[in-house]
Amino acid sequence: MNQKKKNFGALLGYPTQGKAKSFLSAKDIKPRIDKTFLKELTTRCSMIFKRLNAAVHPSISHDDIEEFIDKNINHTASKLVEAGLLEKFNNHGRRSECMTYNWLRGFAVLMFFMPSVSKIFGVRIEEITFAGKDHELDTATFKKSPLADISIKHGLKVEIQAGFQNKNDLKKHKITEALKQFKKSSSKTILIHFDLFNGKGAVIDITNLGKKKLKYETRAAMEGKKVFEIPPSMFNWDLTKAIPDKVLSIGKNAAKRSAGADD
Repeated sequence: MNQKKKNFGALLGYPTQGKAKSFLSAKDIKPRIDKTFLKELTTRCSMIFKRLNAAVHPSISHDDIEEFIDKNINHTASKLVEAGLLEKFNNHGRRSECMTYNWLRGFAVLMFFMPSVSKIFGVRIEEITFAGKDHELDTATFKKSPLADISIKHGLKVEIQAGFQNKNDLKKHKITEALKQFKKSSSKTILIHFDLFNGKGAVIDITNLGKKKLKYETRAAMEGKKVFEIPPSMFNWDLTKAIPDKVLSIGKNAAKRSAGADD
């Protein structure tokens, strides 16, 4: 009976069962990217950072925001398209253009606050390196990773993220990865979370946070993953003001501890 099914499939032009299923379900037909929609999303991303630049404290803002946008948003969006990476943004059936926008916005947050990060940890920007994989705009290597976004000298890892909808979550696997890295090399992971809905920042030692008994919940908007909701009490930086001493102290002490552990 199986032989008859196989022969019938061959008669219909399906050399294998896999190809037959793909053809009949039309999964081999990929949706075309809507370039106009993607351009509108990229423009919206640029508008967000123009307005953000005008709202934050002068010590945080960029002198030439147009140059920042051209380099980190427009150019990066073009590179994503040229490298054929948009098809990789297909989480839970959501449109690739929307997922690309989310990634681009997150990347822009990282680059926008990079000078502030250097101040927080008392290092030069040249001493900050990428630790995750998101910045590698290459089809062979590009993938989302739970690894921290950047690494400071002496092995200190820093996760940069932002909330835009008055919800500020930290995925459980980020905390798990931080604990794993600490166990492996005694290197700490610091989270800097920007609540761009309310203009606040939170600098948190994820390694210490992970040792506490935390309450996790499943968030559909976060790809159905378990998250820890960052409470308002953990936000220790008003973005309309200069970086507070308390935040500078957290950063510089973490950098010193990492340096000591490395000696």
